[in-house]
Amino acid sequence: MKDIWFEVLRYCSVPSILAFASTCAKNFHLSYHSAAVLSSWRPRSWEEIRSVINTRALQVVDVSLLEDDDGESSNFEEFSGEDLVLFSRAMNLRSFVHEGELYTVPDAIADAFLTLLRCLPRLSELVLKGSFLSRVLIRTTLPANISKLSLEDCQVRSWAYNDRQMTTVPDFPDTSVLVSLDLSSNEEIRESSFLIRLKGCSRLTSLNLSGCRNLSSFGLLDIASALPSITSLGLAHMHFDADAPSLLSAFAQLRSLDLSYSSFSHTFSPAEIPPLSSLLSLRLRGCKGIHPEIVDYVSSHIVHLDLIDTSFHTDLALRDPLCSVTFPHLRFVDLKVAGPSCPSDAVSEILSFTARCPSLVTLQVLGVNREKERLKLRNGLPSSLICKFLVS
Repeated sequence: MKDIWFEVLRYCSVPSILAFASTCAKNFHLSYHSAAVLSSWRPRSWEEIRSVINTRALQVVDVSLLEDDDGESSNFEEFSGEDLVLFSRAMNLRSFVHEGELYTVPDAIADAFLTLLRCLPRLSELVLKGSFLSRVLIRTTLPANISKLSLEDCQVRSWAYNDRQMTTVPDFPDTSVLVSLDLSSNEEIRESSFLIRLKGCSRLTSLNLSGCRNLSSFGLLDIASALPSITSLGLAHMHFDADAPSLLSAFAQLRSLDLSYSSFSHTFSPAEIPPLSSLLSLRLRGCKGIHPEIVDYVSSHIVHLDLIDTSFHTDLALRDPLCSVTFPHLRFVDLKVAGPSCPSDAVSEILSFTARCPSLVTLQVLGVNREKERLKLRNGLPSSLICKFLVS
């Protein structure tokens, strides 16, 4: 119900939203800062920004949808650096998001963005997806208060040149509180030389390198050695060779591992897999080259697994053995039924699998599209189990 409520608020004018926030503060004994209606906001014009920039409720702002006076996407080029500095007045701003395009950054915008970063003492999350603003970061040391940084699809580079290690990852201060770094979809990361920039990030626990297909196994081993604090690792859309087991051994402390849509040229057996006894979340959806006994191994050796995300094939020749094993601690499952259709026996096997997961709380299924199969699945599940259907 909360999601529907916030969806309705999206269509209200900014003055109406602020009036609502004020009413909540008065009638429900909430501080204005606690009124969450503006905690995450995607303004469409600079006029909207000017009308609310001083509100203490503003904590998260996404400027990806800014438009110019003609209703066209502005992507900042129509505005001066002074406009960007407006955000420095939002003293409680904790998250700044921009998803845009990569092009040459005007000096005025670059200077204004750097000024903005220095003026927001509570800013802890910076998300720049495909954004030209990411290029500004290599001109400075990242503010020490940033704990989460995403540079997804920003053409970040890391390479070797004349025996020198080069990188466009920004510098981090020795006092950095960075705990999460997302460098996914940056195919120009070829070497682990960006680790030099992370030497002061002793608190880093989450690293996403999904889609960095040119990063070698040796580079990943360097990362494992240099960042022993990593407990969450994203390696989706990657290709692994015979070194995959040794890589997993190097990351034995992981609590979350994402290998979705990755391929393995060497089909390794369960005997080659390290214990990974701390693992709580495992994503294997769309993987190619995994030995069919791997899931059985996961069930018997990774006993505290909390979430698994995998594919279930309706073709018997490709069928994942997921439904024949028991997960005593599993609480969340994301399951994709892969194939042209979802036969009735596939639904029966999913029900059989859920019966082997006594702690299961949520089942999310992709690929069960016909109402007949959905009804059968719902009727066969415990009433306390939350079942969500996704359409591919």
